[in-house]
Amino acid sequence: MNEKIDLTILLVNYNTKHFLKNCLESIFANIKDIKYEVIVVDNNSQDGSLEFCNELLINTTVIKNERNVGFAAAVNGALNIIKGDILLLLNTDTIVLKNGLYDIIKVLKDNQDIKIAGGKVLNEDGSLQCTCRYFPGYITFLTMHTVNLIKKLNLPLIKKYKSEYFNCNVPREVDWVSGCYMLIKREIINKFGLFDESFFMFCEDVDFCYRMKKKNIKTFFIPFSPIIHFGGQSSELNEDKAIIYSFNNSCLYIRKNINKFFSYIYKYNVLILWVIFLLIFFIASVFTKNSSIRKKYKLFKSLLGQYWAGRYYKNSY
Repeated sequence: MNEKIDLTILLVNYNTKHFLKNCLESIFANIKDIKYEVIVVDNNSQDGSLEFCNELLINTTVIKNERNVGFAAAVNGALNIIKGDILLLLNTDTIVLKNGLYDIIKVLKDNQDIKIAGGKVLNEDGSLQCTCRYFPGYITFLTMHTVNLIKKLNLPLIKKYKSEYFNCNVPREVDWVSGCYMLIKREIINKFGLFDESFFMFCEDVDFCYRMKKKNIKTFFIPFSPIIHFGGQSSELNEDKAIIYSFNNSCLYIRKNINKFFSYIYKYNVLILWVIFLLIFFIASVFTKNSSIRKKYKLFKSLLGQYWAGRYYKNSY
């Protein structure tokens, strides 16, 4: 007889062998009193990740993609084999702590109204990493992809978007939670599916929660069972590449969920501001040897060059 599985833990890996190893070891060492399985979807890593995964014979299924299909498609490709009543999406650059996941799983099992939830996420130093947020709007995206690339401004708009005005130690309903630590009941997946594969990387979790909210399915933040999240560890994901992916997917999100016309205004506003920033930092670099100025000049030069060349614009590396 097949044993009932409470939890399926799904990890998407792309060249993060060291982090994947630590994440899996923390799962096996710290998750108790829960019947679970682990699925690792590998997006054609070249760092020996699969060789390590093949050594794990207990509770672990490995799916190898022949190319990097992105996060959303990698997750969706494993949905037909999950056995757990609850699906946990967990980044490879995370560590499950000694208290495991029992408390947050119990909350979901005991509350039929909670279909989607995020747990408490900590930075490496133990400080809180806020992963529950409001749905972003046009101005939020514009700020994030322009002035915030020069200096991280703690504007009220950004603080509100990041839910910094709320006590993140209290359970509550939120707009969306990060896919680095997202729990979803299988009944929702069976009925509505999961991620839109048009989002190669970034914004797929926001879009999913937005679509579910339109179907009157709420998302909750449950500050139990904390994990540590190191963040941004997929190899080759340098700063300009991450920004390009984030920018293109923000355009897609605005087009899908806000307004198609606004998405074009947003896109060209960002590109025009990148050109202005490039000129400002180029002129400044002529008159100074300040390394931070030259770094910003190189960043905007790289962003514009990659964008106009079409690099990273399509859903492939």
